[in-house]
Amino acid sequence: MPITFGWSIIFDVQSHHWQEIYICMGEMYDAKTSLLVSHLLTSKLLQNRDIISRICGQALTEHTLEQNMLELEQYWESREFTLRKISIPKHNPNTKSRKGGTESVFILDSEDNIVKQIDDHQVLLQSILASPYVKELHSRAEIWLGLMPQPHGLNRL
Repeated sequence: MPITFGWSIIFDVQSHHWQEIYICMGEMYDAKTSLLVSHLLTSKLLQNRDIISRICGQALTEHTLEQNMLELEQYWESREFTLRKISIPKHNPNTKSRKGGTESVFILDSEDNIVKQIDDHQVLLQSILASPYVKELHSRAEIWLGLMPQPHGLNRL
């Protein structure tokens, strides 16, 4: 159910938030019942505005984290990588010599942008895991964090 928070942000307040609001007003919540403005005006809405404001703030935080998680998933699921094959001299660790030919390795083209995205998304995933909100996102965030390579490991695939 949409709600206006502040003057310009509209988002969906989830069922468990409405349930908390109704509890504050001392009423029973039924998700199947339509909510009328007249009902809110005759309830204890104004007496509980601080609590309701806190609940709406929590709902906004949850909504933002959910949207960020969706954007992260869409970014990486649609991402295509270009690899470039290069030859480097073989290194003999016993003699510290570079004699012995070359070996082929693959490197990522446009590595700088990928490293920045990985850094940004690792911070986002850590924020989701540290958040007391949207516990259902935690397992998805843990999976994505495990899939993210460490930026220093990108130079050789």
